[in-house]
Amino acid sequence: NFHKSMMHKAEESLMNDHHLQREISALTIAVNQDTFLEAKKRIQEFAQELNVLLSASKDPDRIYQINFQMFPLTTTKGEVK
Repeated sequence: NFHKSMMHKAEESLMNDHHLQREISALTIAVNQDTFLEAKKRIQEFAQELNVLLSASKDPDRIYQINFQMFPLTTTKGEVK
C-alpha cells in the first residue's frame, strides 16, 4: 500500500508541480536475467549512496520522496503483459 500511495503522489506531482521542483525520468530497455540482477544491485547501492548524501543535509527545508521502479513489461517469452 505504501508504494502504491507513493506512486500516486508521483503522478500528482507530474501533473501539479513545476518541472524544476521534481525529477521524473524513465528508461525502457531490453535485458537478460544477469543484467537485470546487476541493475537491481546498482539501484540498491545508489539508493544507499543517496540516503547517506541527503541525510547529511544541513537545515533541510522540505521533504522529498525518491522512488525506484524496475518491472517487466513483457513475459519471459517476450509477450507484452
